[in-house]
Amino acid sequence: MKAQALAAAAMIAALAGTVANAAQPTGVNEVISRLRIQEAATPVSAHPRWQAPKKVVLLSWGAQWTDRMAQLQAAVPAGTRVVAARSPQEALTEVADADAIIGFNPDVCDARILGAAKQLRWLQSLSAGDVRRLPTTRLGKHPRRSR
Repeated sequence: MKAQALAAAAMIAALAGTVANAAQPTGVNEVISRLRIQEAATPVSAHPRWQAPKKVVLLSWGAQWTDRMAQLQAAVPAGTRVVAARSPQEALTEVADADAIIGFNPDVCDARILGAAKQLRWLQSLSAGDVRRLPTTRLGKHPRRSR
């Protein structure tokens, strides 16, 4: 469980590292140390309603995921596919059965892409800035908060 949580944190950190064009991390421990990532008392995967994502779509136009695809695939749980959509048209097809979408603004917030993502549970913006631009009204409410 701990290794899986750390691998997921390293995947997100590796993706976020492309934003600042920072030097490539030398390993998971270096990324964890540099970003001051702290392990939670209980891993998310221990939650009774947690499900590993089946498909993660990376919006890759404008970002270079190609060289990292094997590394990213190795960082996700077994049975999870990582797919790079290389155009908005390809993204519309790929997100239909995706659990997660990772990309930069404004693409990750594109209404057409979000509308095509029928199983979306996780939206990761790698951009920094004004969070008011995120499409929270289109994303719906968290099941625990909508009661």
